[in-house]
Amino acid sequence: MPHSKWGQTPVAVIIPRDPARPPSEDDLLKFLVPRLAPYKKPSKFIMVAELPRNASGKVIKSTLRGLIS
Repeated sequence: MPHSKWGQTPVAVIIPRDPARPPSEDDLLKFLVPRLAPYKKPSKFIMVAELPRNASGKVIKSTLRGLIS
């Protein structure tokens, strides 16, 4: 995702195990902070039902980028 100061910043696209009770942003950050360097921490979390895939099963990254904007 574009960032005014850093150029780009990470974004996490998440498929929750239980769509009725997706994890909160605080829960995700509590999980990630001890496991990631601060500059790798996502600045935004996007919940989706499934990742967009093409006919061969590969993730369509351009469609994911469209979700971020």
